[in-house]
Amino acid sequence: VVEPIPVVPTCHYMMGGIPTNVNGQAITIDSEGNDQVIAGFYACGEAACVSVHGANRLGGNSLLDLVVFGRASGMFIEKTLREGVDLRDPRESDIAAAMHGLNRLNSSTGGEQASVLRAELQTIMQNYFGVFRRGDYMKDGITKLNALKHRIDNVALDDKTNAFNTARIEVLELHNLYAVAEATAVSAEARTESRGAHAREDFQERDDVNWLCHSVFYPDDKRVGKRDVNFTLKTREPFAPAIRTY
Repeated sequence: VVEPIPVVPTCHYMMGGIPTNVNGQAITIDSEGNDQVIAGFYACGEAACVSVHGANRLGGNSLLDLVVFGRASGMFIEKTLREGVDLRDPRESDIAAAMHGLNRLNSSTGGEQASVLRAELQTIMQNYFGVFRRGDYMKDGITKLNALKHRIDNVALDDKTNAFNTARIEVLELHNLYAVAEATAVSAEARTESRGAHAREDFQERDDVNWLCHSVFYPDDKRVGKRDVNFTLKTREPFAPAIRTY
């Protein structure tokens, strides 16, 4: 090595995810603001948000997601299948919506390489939504993400074969990465406080009056809603929010 090697912080893990209950059932919010189970839709592991970590997950506590709730989800799904599940026939519109992205990829011509677009996505997230955040920077970052979206939608897929096609997997992962990046960016800009791992230089204090809640991102209209945090415990008094100090 003849030159300094850059060392920078990067994303370690995500504390959000698909909202679920302790059985791994995915949850949405009804018109009255109450949790509502989405029948047949499950998530577990670090893709899920069971709401046990607060805004700053402690090291090692991912075992809850992986071992405890992963096992609980599997057991609940097995129990549900044994009891019988009512299956609905898909509508043609459902099938068309599910296949739209894949069909577009398979018929694509031209476009940029996935690796180039992925690197640009990483750069935007690193530069505008890093460890310490500011509203004006995040607004600029969201503008850049919006411009990148059109290019990602037209990404190139040169290899259209069906056998062990890692190029297709890479492109599909790029779309998923963008979805997570957009949810992170828009939710972070909307949350005008600092809490846990979300540190804003322009809003340095925690705001329990307005933001003691989950941020819920709605991708269709780029809206950020709120979902209550469940502080109900069976065996002891709830933990009050506190600053993590060393």
